[in-house]
Amino acid sequence: MSQKRIIFMILLLMLAGTTWAATDLIVRNMAWNDTIGRHIGCQAFFQGVSPYSDQVNQAIAAKNPDPLLEQRFYNPAHICLILFPFWLLPYELSLRLWIALLLIIFVAVPPLLLLQVFRWRLKPWQLLIVVVVLLLGFRYSMMTIVLGQYTGFVMLCIAGSLVSLALQRPIFAAIFLASLTIRPDGALIAAGIGLLAAYKREWRVIVVTLVLGLVFFIGTLPFIGNWLPAFLDDVRYYSITYNNVRWLPDFFPAPFSWLLVVVALITAGIILFRLRTTPDDKAFYFTGGSVFVLLSLLLLPQTNPYTLVFAIPVLCWLLYCWRYFWGTWGLFVLIVGILPWLIFQGGREWAHIDQLMYPLVAGCVLFFTKHR
Repeated sequence: MSQKRIIFMILLLMLAGTTWAATDLIVRNMAWNDTIGRHIGCQAFFQGVSPYSDQVNQAIAAKNPDPLLEQRFYNPAHICLILFPFWLLPYELSLRLWIALLLIIFVAVPPLLLLQVFRWRLKPWQLLIVVVVLLLGFRYSMMTIVLGQYTGFVMLCIAGSLVSLALQRPIFAAIFLASLTIRPDGALIAAGIGLLAAYKREWRVIVVTLVLGLVFFIGTLPFIGNWLPAFLDDVRYYSITYNNVRWLPDFFPAPFSWLLVVVALITAGIILFRLRTTPDDKAFYFTGGSVFVLLSLLLLPQTNPYTLVFAIPVLCWLLYCWRYFWGTWGLFVLIVGILPWLIFQGGREWAHIDQLMYPLVAGCVLFFTKHR
């Protein structure tokens, strides 16, 4: 065995050990996480019990340390099929593996996009700054990991679908797009990216995505029958019960809130119209995909700010597009300059302001982005 392979294996083992140690630290300090309800619900699903039933709601409530915070199974039922290996394992092991996967996703996606997909020759210290900021400074990444949220998986599917389309891998693109439907907002983003594929006449992507979506739905029927009405009832229940559901343009008084919507849609339309003449598939899909991600973050009702991790592929694309502006020190000054603002903020109301400002600012930058 060569010396390089030995060093690579040692580094791989060190990375695995560090990931598992970080996972253990996170799990030991968890009071509640979002995998509990999904794990209980999906185990019931495979036993033929609806995850939206009162029986499952009571089982989830029994595990909840805060009786004032009622939890239910709020995902489409086919999440149980898409992520089925995690539900077949004992809960403690499943949780640790899920947290470890989220850590790997948030550490690996930015370097893979910047280095392998965009071919940006960053210096090691520059790449390290980007990864650390997106993992720790962009606090929604750690929020997602600590809560065991599924938005990290959705972010991976967004990045995977755009990369697959840009590199003309239709089957992989379809798999990622169909997997986005584990959340309603993810399904709408998948529809937007699907429109981009349709414009490029990537009919294979569209057909395979629709077939996979149908297979996911039909695959759930033998277990619990038609679950859509019960799922929609739970979504309505969530929107009524929890006071953290917010339509972000409401931060502005009428009629400015609706003016914001109109301006956002017009701006998105202009960006998409300009893409018609873009010969580069990478620029076409990442710019167009960024439009639909930012529109979903801005115009769909939002709950907690961890959905902002959907924008990580968008931020990587914008960093790459503006690489000539940042230069070597420009990137460093920008990231270090905004780091305190990213970290030292708190309060639910401020979190909603974050949710409003990030897509607005990113959308403005995207509008003035030129692909070079």
